[in-house]
Amino acid sequence: MITVPEGSTAWLTATFKNRQGANEMPASAEYRIDTAEGTEIRPWTAVPNLAEAVEIVLTPEDNQLLEFSRFQTNVVTVHATFGANDERNEPYFYKIRNLINIPKE
Repeated sequence: MITVPEGSTAWLTATFKNRQGANEMPASAEYRIDTAEGTEIRPWTAVPNLAEAVEIVLTPEDNQLLEFSRFQTNVVTVHATFGANDERNEPYFYKIRNLINIPKE
């Protein structure tokens, strides 16, 4: 699990695989971001520029702590559609680290 400093940009690479485990570009894909406790951070958003692997940018706004704690775990759920009755959901978990005690320069 990656750790992202609070309020920082991060990048997530999502890969799409078919039932044989080979890389395959989906017909469509979307993602959402939530805390591990289920609070929505970003609603369903279309993945632009589909490919077998795509980079999703997690913005500083996506990576804000919602409550005072040392860490917050977020989950990016990627939903891909390959064809009729051929869909897959894949969760990607990451941590946000609180920077309260680190001075900004």
